[in-house]
Amino acid sequence: MELADDIAYGVHDLEDALALGLITSTDWEKDLLSFKDKFPTSPLIEEKDTYIQRLFSSSGKDRKHAISKLIGYFVRSISIEKRAFFQHQLLSFNAVMETEAAKCLKALKDLIIKYVIKRNQVQLLEFKGQNIVLNLFEVFSENPNKLLPKNKLEEYTLANDEHKKRVICDYIAGMTDIYATKQYCRLFMPNMGSIFDHI
Repeated sequence: MELADDIAYGVHDLEDALALGLITSTDWEKDLLSFKDKFPTSPLIEEKDTYIQRLFSSSGKDRKHAISKLIGYFVRSISIEKRAFFQHQLLSFNAVMETEAAKCLKALKDLIIKYVIKRNQVQLLEFKGQNIVLNLFEVFSENPNKLLPKNKLEEYTLANDEHKKRVICDYIAGMTDIYATKQYCRLFMPNMGSIFDHI
């Protein structure tokens, strides 16, 4: 699961960034191809021109084809290793990615961090999200009896002092972005929210 998540994060976030024009072909050549000594037999290096042409094509179909090939490369680089650490035989098997493919995947993830995650607009959204979560936690902690829903209030009431904060954390963690934003607006914006809201 961890490898599947890594591949999905590295490759599908790349596809989204390319589709939105957040990474240019110049960025690609400058950053990714500068690491070519770390993964010289990867398709990104061996088929460099084909990948640049398809990944930066105006055709979404070309981009998806290149992304699909890239996923195939990473999946084929995975093998099963047996380790003798555990008593139960099933736990002895571990999925591992070849070193060169792992370095290539890391370079893709680093590219996403540089050109997407650290981008000003993304950082602003992240800062806004953090503030929403912190403010919700503070207000629920100070007013649990008034603001927590009935099922969470029961759990909160039964919890010992150390666990009470965990109940509130779990409640907020279970919110979708939209729900948390609506809760924040209802609590902190005077002209928002009504007892008739369906959220």
